[in-house]
Amino acid sequence: MRDGIQPLSQFSTIDALMQGIYDGPATFNEVSKHGDFGIGTVNHLDGEMIGLDGFFIKSLGMDRFIASSQKTRPLLLRFVSSRQSMRPRFRNSGPFPPSRNG
Repeated sequence: MRDGIQPLSQFSTIDALMQGIYDGPATFNEVSKHGDFGIGTVNHLDGEMIGLDGFFIKSLGMDRFIASSQKTRPLLLRFVSSRQSMRPRFRNSGPFPPSRNG
């Protein structure tokens, strides 16, 4: 951690996905050491994954917890404290992006 900012851990890249590499070597038990909050998927792109408070949930029509032995390829994770609030920062002058409607 540098200057109070938690790093974002990325597992795999868009290049791997574009090459059809959908299976990863890392289990959710292994990736949980890098964060407790994030988004991604499981092997074979078999549903969307949401990580929240250290629980990994797969959404594919019906939500269910992911086994720690399940493997993943594309995934972004970070540790987030329950006391932290996350506020997006943009490069324009305001706190939110300008309206597209005018």
